Amino acid sequence: MSSTIITHHWIESFEKFYISAIVVSNQNTNDYNRKPVAIIAGATGVVKEYYTSFASFLVSESAVHACLLFDYRGVDSNIKNHWTRDTESCVQFLSKVYSGHPIVYIAHSVGGHILGFLRNQNLLTRVLFISVNNAFYKWWQWGKVPGYAKFLLNVVAPYIAVPTYGYYPSSIVGLGEDIPSNVGLQWMYWCNYKAYMCHRPENKALFEKCTLPIEFIAFSDDELSGFEAFDSTLRYIFSNSDGRLLYMDTQKAKLPVSPGHLKFFRSAMKNILWYPVLQWIGAGEKIDVKAFGFPEGAIKIVKTNSSMPHL
Repeated sequence: MSSTIITHHWIESFEKFYISAIVVSNQNTNDYNRKPVAIIAGATGVVKEYYTSFASFLVSESAVHACLLFDYRGVDSNIKNHWTRDTESCVQFLSKVYSGHPIVYIAHSVGGHILGFLRNQNLLTRVLFISVNNAFYKWWQWGKVPGYAKFLLNVVAPYIAVPTYGYYPSSIVGLGEDIPSNVGLQWMYWCNYKAYMCHRPENKALFEKCTLPIEFIAFSDDELSGFEAFDSTLRYIFSNSDGRLLYMDTQKAKLPVSPGHLKFFRSAMKNILWYPVLQWIGAGEKIDVKAFGFPEGAIKIVKTNSSMPHL
């Protein structure tokens, strides 16, 4: 097991904005030229420090030489433009500092949505998705009452919550840190459509250009979304990727800790979920489903080459 160091950085992004980032890296440089480096593009409202345990694990297990974590910008930002540009800047930073190293893109929730907008996808080698959901409101767990969900999206949030607070109050509904109003409003607009951001033809065209290999893990106890939300993310939104979804039935798997939407990255998951993904991140070998040790039938596998009707 390798020792790690953490360094802090300010990375220049779009409109001369500086992104707060940290890099967890390996003190041992003996295998420096043989290891990939990774970037974790986090979920909405989740600070970069949340991912430090997982990043340190990847480095200490020598799956990667370094892992970059960063925070998206705040005031007056949106997902498609500002957060995408911030992510691009961090990918570019990695490609310069660790020139010649393969870059692995690890995406949690909205970090996966951003992938399709990135203009420098060519710098990436492979992708790990964790809980990257199509957030169409009828596929929310609380969207089982569609009228309520649509009222929340199109009336309460934009006309009451955002004007009252001046931002999207995610913390009130248990969705992490509060987020910029424009991010919340853009996300809420996409949530009205079954094709999510790809209901717009120009966005669908961008996402169809993504041909990266993707290993994708999601869980049946996700507080936000059910199977349809993850299935459509892979087979419709990222339809041209070389992708595979491992959808885990947490009851059949008899997990001692509930991963839900956010908790895959908590250190309590180390001996349950982390070790099997090392082979994908470090060597590009498909995740061995048997390595999780779950009972047969606990993991449903879906691939991008299976048909998905137009949404």
